[in-house]
Amino acid sequence: PLMISSTPTSPRIYPVIHHLNDETTIHQYSVAVECGADGAFLISHQGNSLDLLMLGKVIKAQHPAKWLGINMLEFSPVDALNHLATNPSTFDGIWFDNVGIHSDQRSLETTKQVVRAVMQLSDPDLQVFAGCAFKYTKPEPNPAIAALTSKLFGFIPTTSGDATGHAPDVNKIASMSYAVSVDGELGNLAIASGMTPENINQYAPYLSHILVSTGICDDFYHINPTKLMALISNSRGA
Repeated sequence: PLMISSTPTSPRIYPVIHHLNDETTIHQYSVAVECGADGAFLISHQGNSLDLLMLGKVIKAQHPAKWLGINMLEFSPVDALNHLATNPSTFDGIWFDNVGIHSDQRSLETTKQVVRAVMQLSDPDLQVFAGCAFKYTKPEPNPAIAALTSKLFGFIPTTSGDATGHAPDVNKIASMSYAVSVDGELGNLAIASGMTPENINQYAPYLSHILVSTGICDDFYHINPTKLMALISNSRGA
């Protein structure tokens, strides 16, 4: 794989917390940051993402110095951003699996709509993690071009393996990282599947952000502290 820099990187580690109930989600966020994570993403498969907006205020009040993101699964990116605009919250970032970025698309109209919605927000510092070469979306023949396109739109390119819990080919990640690097310095590139304490050292040199759940959890809702601490330690020693 291509190397960006000989200097080891320290990617930000964001566990993905699947919402079960308020008590569990609040506790799991505390577990994540106590283990050394830089923050976490909240996500719900129950169709109640709007509840997470209020829950985010509670979590941020308890951990004001830590990062907090959200993935509002049941909404389109534009609708999710509109909800953020009308319900000002304390979220630092939002993640979308698909904002319409693909190397063979000419108009990218969906992507432009998302950019316009971001610009209407009152929070210019909100980080937008945008899926490209992402699982369960249209196959991407040129992940590097997709990553660069995402960067040029102002997003953090976010990729994955071909399924939940599956790690992508390291060469794919290296090529995407190279595409968004500047003068040999690592650019923003996030990964959202397949990272484990055992394989993280292969990927960390190419990544700025690691979104992780399966590889550090005991089940769908509960983090395994030992696994998370091992992943963090191994990523920082990569």
